[in-house]
Amino acid sequence: MTFSRPDVLVIGAGVIGLSVAVRLQSRGLRTQVVAPSEGLSASDVAAGMIAPVMEAATDPMSASLEAALTGAAGLWPGFADQFGLGLQRRGCLWLSSCETGLRSGVETVTPVQARELAPWLAHDLDLHIAYAPAEACVTPAQALAALRCALQAAGGELTAGRAGWRDGAFWRDDVRLSAACVVLATGYGGVSFAEAAPELGLMAPIRGQIVRALDAGIGDNGPCVRGPGAYVAPQRGGGAMIGATMEPGETEAVTDVASLSRLMAAATAFAPGLKDRPHVGLAAIRAATPDGAPMVGPASSFPGLFLATGMRRNGWLLAPLVADMICAYLAGEDPGVHAGTMAPKRFIRTCG
Repeated sequence: MTFSRPDVLVIGAGVIGLSVAVRLQSRGLRTQVVAPSEGLSASDVAAGMIAPVMEAATDPMSASLEAALTGAAGLWPGFADQFGLGLQRRGCLWLSSCETGLRSGVETVTPVQARELAPWLAHDLDLHIAYAPAEACVTPAQALAALRCALQAAGGELTAGRAGWRDGAFWRDDVRLSAACVVLATGYGGVSFAEAAPELGLMAPIRGQIVRALDAGIGDNGPCVRGPGAYVAPQRGGGAMIGATMEPGETEAVTDVASLSRLMAAATAFAPGLKDRPHVGLAAIRAATPDGAPMVGPASSFPGLFLATGMRRNGWLLAPLVADMICAYLAGEDPGVHAGTMAPKRFIRTCG
């Protein structure tokens, strides 16, 4: 199906763009998604963890968004059921070299109890272990495929091509695009649209490197595990994602042997069975705003342009919340309690 003029044009086909699109299409809005024709998105190079408690506990910038992350996680079961995403609700273990204060939803477990949950853990763990039973995970490849399928099954359009802005209009390759509303969900690629929305020029790049083990030998029925220097996220089909680096200022989506080796050394310290498993390194560029909070809502430039970007390391977790906020904006409804924190127009003075 090809719309001569869709109601909504979504530029970007990572988890944010696709989640926005399927929500809009399910509400009866004719939605077209323009997807890059090559390369991996940041959503592909991710573990798909839906883990607000552990994110807030281990990352200071995520801690400032704890309420939003928790709210987004609460939307995930219904979102996954509606669109066929395989949500694995098996919790998350946190292995730490020092004792930390327990947060709500977290309990202390012994090494024996931890190995009952994840039998592949090392038997000589000398670490403090906490367990967040409500945390979850998806397998990015399966979930992205399910979102694309759900969009097209509902009558939405997914078109490959290079999107850009020139002569006061959006283009896909050499085709001028037209829609009642446009949603930019392009991650760090959004800086190329700064002429259309100046606040996008404020985004900073963060390279993330991750290791994918296709046959990790740990099964796919256990919790994610965060240890000193690395995490291991079991994936559907028996694989695992082992990550991840956060490298501010890096704009090239390339891997380096030293970083991947450090990740594997950290992971095999608590998951020794991964040591001899075949694996491959992946890299992508994530987008961060100056204050670490996403940009979600109307752009400062002109009516009908909306932003859904700057997710930093929490794109998978925030996806259903961001989708609902964009739907609310387009319907003229209340976008919710996080609208002010995420409003792109908060940077309008900085942009001049």
